Amino acid sequence: MPNKWEVFGKMKPWITYGESLITFDIFRRPPKMGICIFLTLFVTVIGCIFCLNFILNNFNGELTPTIVFSATVCIAMLDIPIKVILGHLHREELHQLSAWINGFHEEEIENYELNLIAGKMINKFDKLWFICFKTYHILFICTDVTYTIFSFFTSGKNGILIEIPFAPETFPGYKGAMLLMQLMVLLSAAINSVFYDSIIGLIGLELMANLDVIHDYILSNRDRIQDNPQFLRTVLKRYCKVIKHINIFNDTFNIVIFFRLFMSLLLNLTGIFVIRENIDDIPIYFAQLCIIFQILIPCLFCEIIVNKTERISAVLYQTNWYDLGVKDQKAFILALGMTQRNYGMKAAGMYDVNIYTFIQIIKLAISYCALLYTFTAK
Repeated sequence: MPNKWEVFGKMKPWITYGESLITFDIFRRPPKMGICIFLTLFVTVIGCIFCLNFILNNFNGELTPTIVFSATVCIAMLDIPIKVILGHLHREELHQLSAWINGFHEEEIENYELNLIAGKMINKFDKLWFICFKTYHILFICTDVTYTIFSFFTSGKNGILIEIPFAPETFPGYKGAMLLMQLMVLLSAAINSVFYDSIIGLIGLELMANLDVIHDYILSNRDRIQDNPQFLRTVLKRYCKVIKHINIFNDTFNIVIFFRLFMSLLLNLTGIFVIRENIDDIPIYFAQLCIIFQILIPCLFCEIIVNKTERISAVLYQTNWYDLGVKDQKAFILALGMTQRNYGMKAAGMYDVNIYTFIQIIKLAISYCALLYTFTAK
């Protein structure tokens, strides 16, 4: 029997930190964790102010790559405290989702076959989350460190994106001090972004795992459902529980996703503009990759969840339901009707979130970038 806590136990400290960040629940956590969350958020907000100060002091009517990239960083950092505020407002729903995820790992199902499928599926998706979390973290940190190193070896003030008010530029170590402060700001923003997105990704993966458990259970019993009187009840009970938490997830993050779509459009617009002006600047490509991942993850996960719900409907129809009695056939029709409904994510309750949405945002960003470049070209 697979150990459901094999990977989840290693993930738990990171998950707890991410949940505390999203809900800003720092007073009911260990002091070190609360202080770390508060400091990283504080440094991120201060960094946003420093970026604005840099833009105001250096903008002379011309959109230079440095000004645009500073604006990109400023938008990315402003995105974080706003999302934390929205998460804090939905902290009760997030606690429900957290309790459900923990319960999924602690659950001991009486049905041996279903318990075996659930254990394998949990470990599979937990390992996937752990790999994605580490890769995502490394990508953001490497981007920040690489940009700082490249900037240090450039001439003049090139590479500096922040400006501390009243700091004397004549100071011998001015550029080094600014880049060090800038690295602290970027790393703080990166940590917050990675943990916030990772928790959204975790909830999405747990929903996928539950849907796959139902799918595999139906698939393994599709030729003998008449021999299992509890089959339909088991499927409906687990499916209703998953749909309930999909709706909670939707209600919790629909405004956050809508805000993310809007901010992503701005970030991709400015990021593509900077790449157009600095084709040989390697760290900019890493930064653009981070921007793309931030919108790709929710769009991709929502697309997969919709496909998995549709797959359950298809495999349920392929069972030998025609061998059931009249009463069970009526229950089967009810179950089939429930699985055929669309349970996708909607940004702000209006716009579907899927791969098509991601493609449209990238296309809009490229189009607006072309217009911006045309108007600013000399």
